[in-house]
Amino acid sequence: MSVSTRRLRHIEEMKETILDAAGTLFYKNGYEETTLRKIATLIDYNPATIYNYYKNKEDIFFALQERAFQSFYEEFDFYRTTKMKGKKSLRKMGKAYIRYGIDHKEDYELMFIMREPMNRAKAIDPKWKIGAKNYELLKLVLAQCIEEKSVRITDVNVGAFMIWSAVHGMVSLYIMDRMKMINDTKHDKLLELAFQQFDELLNRI
Repeated sequence: MSVSTRRLRHIEEMKETILDAAGTLFYKNGYEETTLRKIATLIDYNPATIYNYYKNKEDIFFALQERAFQSFYEEFDFYRTTKMKGKKSLRKMGKAYIRYGIDHKEDYELMFIMREPMNRAKAIDPKWKIGAKNYELLKLVLAQCIEEKSVRITDVNVGAFMIWSAVHGMVSLYIMDRMKMINDTKHDKLLELAFQQFDELLNRI
């Protein structure tokens, strides 16, 4: 392995270490309470070292979002590697979305719930391309459903937003522990049944 290759690997490992620590603190303490000094302390680095890899806290947050969205996008790899299309694909996407949110709560909050740093993220990526490719995939699959007449939705843009809003709402209520008032059904089971009901409803809309 050449010196340049080893250096590049070292840089990537350092970045990952910083991102892991920052993600932990963002999730535990919130965005405003997390500082570069606290991130450095968690991984036993000199705070000045972090500036060799990231300009500021906002850049760290944006890098975390990029990493999370890429991981999220890979959850839908089945669409690109199988012949599953249309309604079957849409159903599997919904289940994969919910499972990802439950299994990766910290990443989900970074992507869709934490509000404070989004103005900075918009400045770096005005059209939020890191999230858009996931949404475009949803629209593509929904367009196939409309073509095969497996849903009664006729407008891709409206339908995609409705589907995303519904599934996002289910996941957000679950991972943010906002289902405490529901005591007669196990929450994970309720989430599963609610998605099944929503999936059936799409045939009638």
